[in-house]
Amino acid sequence: MANSEMRDRLHADTGLDAVVSGGKLAPTWNKVVTYLDNVSAEEKGSFDWAKERAAMQSNYEARSRFEGEQPENLDSTNQTVKLIKAALDSLKALNDPSNRLEDMPLYKQAQELFASQQAGALTGIDIEA
Repeated sequence: MANSEMRDRLHADTGLDAVVSGGKLAPTWNKVVTYLDNVSAEEKGSFDWAKERAAMQSNYEARSRFEGEQPENLDSTNQTVKLIKAALDSLKALNDPSNRLEDMPLYKQAQELFASQQAGALTGIDIEA
């Protein structure tokens, strides 16, 4: 449910649903990436956020190139996002619709990194407080 709430808010806050067909979409995708970068730390703490952030950056870059523009560098500092984005890039390079993002080795590394970060965060909690 949190993922659908985030998506609904994102669409409402960025005007993504109001984009007219045939218009340039790259600026809108850029706006979406910026929006995702500015959500709360709590929202950024989910794997769904990292996956969405990587996908939106990938969409922005592809759309910019399609529209004849050089995309600006919107790389995230979040290591999980970086791995998912690299997995998306690898998947696109394969150009094989039978492959899935979830099967890409870099995606699996992103999941493992996220899980280890979550486990590390849990060990820092003072359960006696």
